[in-house]
Amino acid sequence: MVDFSIPSEVFIYILDLFGTMAFAVTGAFKAIEHKSDFVGII
Repeated sequence: MVDFSIPSEVFIYILDLFGTMAFAVTGAFKAIEHKSDFVGII
């Protein structure tokens, strides 16, 4: 059998990256929705 276990620190780091990415994407969509300029989207 193959052991697919990962250290908990790596798992938390991956969750943190996904959370940051989710907030960045939703924030960019909100900026586009409010017709913000390019700098406001970035």
